[in-house]
Amino acid sequence: MRRRLLIVTCGIVAGLLATFPPDTEARQTGRLEYRVVQAAPYQLQLVVDEAGRDGFTCVSVARPELDARMSSVVVILARPYVETTHVASRVAHRVVRAFTSSDLSALLDRGAAEGYRLCGVALAEGTPGAVLAAVMSPDTERPRGGRRYVTELLGNSERRARLTARGREGFVPVAATPIGDNRILEQRSWLVVAEQTTTQPVDIVVRSGPGPDSLEKAILEQSQQGFVCRLFWKEGLTSMVVVMVRLPVDPTHRPEFDVDTIDPARLDRLSGVYIGDVSYLGDGQRVVLRINEAASTTYVVTDPLPPVGPRDYASAGDLQALGDHLGRDRSHDRARVVSSSVRRGPRDVLMLHTVLTQFGR
Repeated sequence: MRRRLLIVTCGIVAGLLATFPPDTEARQTGRLEYRVVQAAPYQLQLVVDEAGRDGFTCVSVARPELDARMSSVVVILARPYVETTHVASRVAHRVVRAFTSSDLSALLDRGAAEGYRLCGVALAEGTPGAVLAAVMSPDTERPRGGRRYVTELLGNSERRARLTARGREGFVPVAATPIGDNRILEQRSWLVVAEQTTTQPVDIVVRSGPGPDSLEKAILEQSQQGFVCRLFWKEGLTSMVVVMVRLPVDPTHRPEFDVDTIDPARLDRLSGVYIGDVSYLGDGQRVVLRINEAASTTYVVTDPLPPVGPRDYASAGDLQALGDHLGRDRSHDRARVVSSSVRRGPRDVLMLHTVLTQFGR
């Protein structure tokens, strides 16, 4: 295992704890129950609405890894756990589908103007072609129009400059996904979604390099200038990309940030706040980014995904075990879903890989 100790900051904790209002049962007891839905993009609104009628709110949209091509989208939703029978308040979501970056940008911005905020985005590859699908949940923090969204494609210096320019308008990167612009998976472009809640400018840099050594060097160089990690993914066979942001106000606390190269099995119950992980050199090892905080713990839950039925969505019965598995372990009561992805497992079975972090008190 290679371990690199860096000093950075990250706003991930505040964002995650804002998923539910402070006065909900979830905040009082810390326990949640989960539901997983899976459907083709054109059926996704239907299955998300069914979960929303039972009081479930989107907490993550699973991003398929490049070798796990899917024609459907997997969404994880959660609601406060209550032991007694009760009628949950309906949660309305909006699913947006787009074939291009500009169309997705317009649809997300329209959703924000009507009171929604982005939960997550993923690429689905089916007929007639690749579709970008995003799920938006009710914005409980800001009034309608209090957020704006834009998307930018990366891949060359000119495109990266456009993302940097968005930062000067107050946009902060919040999500990323590959797009279906190349049959060669490793040569696909990546799309970044940026969110604006204020016009106060921020500095954005995109750094990349082959392997964890280059990742360490890039993060250390930028963090010494006050930049913090926001997004992380892998391009090509070995190149790792980090999007970093420098906010106008320097934070009072800078936690330690680790870059580890580990066996995937070691990620479960690893201490710290998880940021992201990518495959490395095809030998099964993963490069993991995390905040090194001893009081916090990372949990990993993996389940095989069921087949999508003739109506292009997986049945609730087939998916029930996945939601139950996420909420079954009481040691996870204070843990929150921070990331989900679809990965290839043994015998090429598609697996839902969910990461939860239990934050220190």
